[in-house]
Amino acid sequence: MKLFLSDRTNPLGQALEQLALSRGCELLAEDSLEEADTVILCARRAQSLTLEDATAEHFLASVDYHLKTAYFLSRRAAQAMLARGSGSIVLIGSGDADKPNGRDIGFSAAMGGIRLLFRDLCIYLSGTGVRANLIEPAEAADTDDPQHTAQLALSVAGNPLFCGCEIRTDAAHFHQK
Repeated sequence: MKLFLSDRTNPLGQALEQLALSRGCELLAEDSLEEADTVILCARRAQSLTLEDATAEHFLASVDYHLKTAYFLSRRAAQAMLARGSGSIVLIGSGDADKPNGRDIGFSAAMGGIRLLFRDLCIYLSGTGVRANLIEPAEAADTDDPQHTAQLALSVAGNPLFCGCEIRTDAAHFHQK
C-alpha cells in the first residue's frame, strides 16, 4: 500500500508510521501525494488556549493547521483517486467535535469542521470507488491511545466494507453513513 500521512511528528503520526512500516507500506512524501492508495489525515496540535487566552491569530492558526490542511490534502488526494477509480481517505477527528473540553477552542472548532468535511466527502465520493472514513479518538487520557487509533485507521483504509464509517473510540461503536 502506498500511504501518505499528513503529520508524522505527533504521537499518532509516529504510531501510524511505525505500524505502516511494519506492515510493508510505502510511505510517501507530500510531493507524491497523488500516487497514494491511502491518505490518512492525522494532524494533532492541541494547545491549551481557552476563550480568554486565545487570540484571533491562535484560533485561526489552529483551524488552518487542522481543518484547512485536511481540506486541501483530501481534495488533492480525492482528485487523483477519482482519476484511478480507487483509494481511501481516512480523517482523524476528535471527540471534541461533540464534547469540547474548553481547553482549545480552535481545535474543537476545527474538529467539528473535519466531521462535516468527512460527511461532504462521503456524499461527493459515493459510488466512485474512492472511500472516506472518519475516526474520532476519545480525548480522555485513558482512552486516547495512538496505537489503537493507528490500528483502526489502517484497518478501515484497507477494508472496502468500511466505506463512509464514523468510528468513535470513546463509545466503542461505529455507524455507517
